[in-house]
Amino acid sequence: MKKPKALSAHKKKFVFTAAITSAATIFVAAFLFTTTDIYINRAHLAKKNFSQAFEARMTGNCETFYEFITKDVEGWKTKCSAEKSLTADPFYGFKVLNATVRGDRAFIQAELIRGAYKDTYPVTYEMKLMDGRWYINQNAN
Repeated sequence: MKKPKALSAHKKKFVFTAAITSAATIFVAAFLFTTTDIYINRAHLAKKNFSQAFEARMTGNCETFYEFITKDVEGWKTKCSAEKSLTADPFYGFKVLNATVRGDRAFIQAELIRGAYKDTYPVTYEMKLMDGRWYINQNAN
């Protein structure tokens, strides 16, 4: 019967180094995919920035919400302030359903929950990529 051969110290070191390098590469790739625009992940980043904006708006953190707006800032300030002071029906939740991206524009379809009866309705928001971050790019109406 043959004895199993033990790995030499050189082979053990090589296997260990390859495993560490592979793990580090996977970690860095995952980090970059979720935080840096590499074109293929634009829809993910647009959804992420939209969610950050609406979480701020929903909780009454209007100053943070304004940081995600590119146009009609005064209109958005009026809406957020009215929701915060409860002079307008506030949001109780939202869910991002879909996102499509074309160049530096994204369109986010979301489902919003608002009002005393917690009515759910769909909306679509246009977003624009500027300096590596997605901003809401439409009037407040």
